[in-house]
Amino acid sequence: MIASRMDRAGRDRDPARTEADYDIRVSTWRAAPDRYYARIKVKCRSDRRMLFPCAETGAPGPFPTAADALQAGYELVRQIVAADIARTGK
Repeated sequence: MIASRMDRAGRDRDPARTEADYDIRVSTWRAAPDRYYARIKVKCRSDRRMLFPCAETGAPGPFPTAADALQAGYELVRQIVAADIARTGK
């Protein structure tokens, strides 16, 4: 399914331009002792596209600590957002 870039009135939505234009959630979950994974959700507010998770990707990890998993999760979010902003050309 391709997300529409139009609002309900049929006007083009503004593309996302900053990290503030995204709903971002990063948390961790423990799979076993010393095995932590990052749980990430990234959604563009302007056109409601879910950027992560998607079918082609898995959860980042495993990491030895929850702090390492969070750090890796936030780094991945920054990369996802930067790539999406670059893709929209703004």
